[in-house]
Amino acid sequence: MTLALPEDVIERLTFVPIPPSKARDHAEYDDRMRRICEGIDDEVDARDLVYQTQSTRASHENDDRVTVDELMEVYAIDEALCDPPPTAIAIVDDVITAGTHFRAMSDTLRARFPNAQIIGLFIARRVFPDEPAAAAFGFAPV
Repeated sequence: MTLALPEDVIERLTFVPIPPSKARDHAEYDDRMRRICEGIDDEVDARDLVYQTQSTRASHENDDRVTVDELMEVYAIDEALCDPPPTAIAIVDDVITAGTHFRAMSDTLRARFPNAQIIGLFIARRVFPDEPAAAAFGFAPV
């Protein structure tokens, strides 16, 4: 990500991962997005400012997708992590589909930090399992 974002931009941002569908106390809680945020730079400001008070159904595993309102009911601000207050927030997720989680996160963060600029960063990777598909996009096979 350091190649995609200039260093001076990284220094100004607070990277906030979208919480996983499982709550912090769930055995299947996955902190992967926080770890990705922390890996951006040695001195990056990465904070779990928003967490879920209870688990929700995973959107990628279910046709009955969670709504913005449902997410906002279970999203909470971790007040212990709010000092210093962020002035520019990058909401980070692994992929964007309908934008539901981003919208709920943005609304939750804006209510707590009304003067902060808020953007979204969506990180995706693609694995080409066979050589013809990889070659079609100019990549070496995996």
